[in-house]
Amino acid sequence: MRHTMRERFSICHVLVLLITACLIGLAQAENSLHDTSASSTIGILLVETLDGQLTALNAMNGMQIWSFKDEPVVKAPSTALHDFTFVPSPLDGSLYVPEEGNRYDRLPYTIPQLVQSLPCKSSTGIFYEGSKKDSWFGIDPHSGPRRENNLSLDPKERMCPVSSNTTVFIGRTEYTLSMFQTTKKGKRWNVTYVDYSAHLLPADANYNFQHFTSPKTGRIVTLGTTEPIFWSNDFSSVIVALYLLKDDGIHRLKSTAVGDEILDGLIQKSQNP
Repeated sequence: MRHTMRERFSICHVLVLLITACLIGLAQAENSLHDTSASSTIGILLVETLDGQLTALNAMNGMQIWSFKDEPVVKAPSTALHDFTFVPSPLDGSLYVPEEGNRYDRLPYTIPQLVQSLPCKSSTGIFYEGSKKDSWFGIDPHSGPRRENNLSLDPKERMCPVSSNTTVFIGRTEYTLSMFQTTKKGKRWNVTYVDYSAHLLPADANYNFQHFTSPKTGRIVTLGTTEPIFWSNDFSSVIVALYLLKDDGIHRLKSTAVGDEILDGLIQKSQNP
């Protein structure tokens, strides 16, 4: 049976419409995928603990998404050297000198600041030497860091990263500092400090959470500022820093350090509003 010219035109017209619809659907699906990738990091909280653990949590409910074990934030001698010992702070790399009466004097420079100015010598006769190593590693917001996403400026470790639209690269710096004093019979004190490159979250950022942490344990309590959100968690090591994972890297978050009794009070209040 022969088709008339009008019928053939109608069939061709329908085919064109179907093909166009399919192409539009594919484009929308691809755009939707990219939109999901762009917003996939919203609400992912990174918790860094003293032992080097980096844990991703859902900021809405505190549920763990993934966990990654890095080097401890601070590595220093476990035994004190008489008259030549320092206490490093894992929060910012500050150094403290133990004094009599359980008192600690803070040195004027942090570990990163000292390493940046090496080699140097203090007015008290302490010699400083050391180095720093910069590197990058890629994070998939939903599965965590991957070895093949690591970047390094060291020719021996340089590799081509395998990344996707969702990969977020984070800068990492490892500072190594050695201190010695000739008047102390060559006593030497070494420390290693790890720091991540983080942006500061803008003051007007739409982040509606308050975080309360314990300075002695790994406990954290989170409250919503605009919604009735509450969750708590307990890590095996002290919490050093909190970050918000975003497409351009990690953003440092503010937290309030309180005693365990206050955390208990917040939990009790949430259970009995």
